[in-house]
This record gives sequence, structure tokens and C-alpha cells, in this order.
Amino acid sequence: MQLRQPASWRGTHHGRASAGEVSRSSHACRPNITAGDCPICLGDLFSGREGATFLRCGHALHLNCARDLFRSSRADQLVCPLCKKSVEEADDQGELRALIAAHIDAHPMPAEFRGMRARILCNDCLAHTHTHFRFDYNKCQAEGCGSYNTDVIERIGTEAAAGAEADREAEPEAPHAAAAAADDEEEDEDMDDEEDEDDEEDEEDEAGGDEAQQ
Repeated sequence: MQLRQPASWRGTHHGRASAGEVSRSSHACRPNITAGDCPICLGDLFSGREGATFLRCGHALHLNCARDLFRSSRADQLVCPLCKKSVEEADDQGELRALIAAHIDAHPMPAEFRGMRARILCNDCLAHTHTHFRFDYNKCQAEGCGSYNTDVIERIGTEAAAGAEADREAEPEAPHAAAAAADDEEEDEDMDDEEDEDDEEDEEDEAGGDEAQQ
């Protein structure tokens, strides 16, 4: 799947929006955010000579670091390096989401995974939802979101998966496994015999002691 980078992070001031315009767009304000270091180069943001830019999540990094990072990233990987929120607004991700949806339709999951579901965390809206599990893209099911910027928290088994597990358990044991099981069973029987002999000896000792007292 070919994923085109948004014009806003191609290292140029042309296109839909430049990096400077992204900085002035609406974003979550974080107090004293420039008092820290750039998460890319670890250089000081406040006193450094390089200009800083703000992502829509409110985190800041050097403008040149942001350009280098996002220029080398695929469009579906344009996220904040700190909180993993998408760099672009949801309204600007229409083309990207359409490409991902087409990719999903063209590449179905293997048969043994098609009924599996997953609990996912959306890095954009922070909602926990359930969706059909995929190896590559899992769509947030929260109302009004639909982001593919998600992490799988838990895979949930299905009847098909349970059936496959039962089939594996029903498979005949390998020769070495059967031999090992037989050895274990023989050891258990030997231990039981030894315990029975010890019990008989204890009973005989007790009986002998009673006779001596009489």
C-alpha cells in the first residue's frame, strides 16, 4: 500500500499547510512546555537557537527535528513521539483512512483469525473499544472517531480459535511424548508402592510395641 505523506510535513512551506501553520493551528496548550527538551535531539527548547513547533497535542519539538522525523515517516506513522497522537486533525485524514480501508478490504485476515476480536486503545480519542482483530490496522469504534492510530490491548478468542485448540489437544501424542508420559506414570506407581511399604512397616512396629508392653 502506497501511503503519501501529507503536505504539512514534507519539509516545505508549500501544499495544504506548512509546519509553521500547523504550529498556529488549534492545539492543546501545555504550560511551560518549552521548558523541557526536544524529544528528538534532546536539545533545550527554550534557550536553543533552533525554532520550536507545537503539535496539535500540545507537545513541542524543534522544527527541523519535526521535519526530519515526519519526512522519513509513512503517512500512517505521523504521530507525536511522546503521546502517539496523530499529527493531523481527523478532518485531514480522509485520504489516508480511505487508503487504509481499501488495503483492509484487499487483504483479509487468514481464516483462523477472521472471527477474532480485540480490545484496543485509541491514541487519538483515548477510548477503549472492541473491533475485529487485524495484524496491521485496527479501527477505533468510538462514536465520531474512526482512527486507525490504535494499540491492541487484548486479543479475544473465538469459537474457531477454541475449536483449533481442541483439535491440537486431540492430536495423537508424539512417540517421545508418549514414552515420557509412560515413564512419569511408572515413577508415580513406584512412589505409591514405597509409601505403602512404609505404612506397613509403621503398622508392624506399632504392633510389636503393643505386644512388648503386654
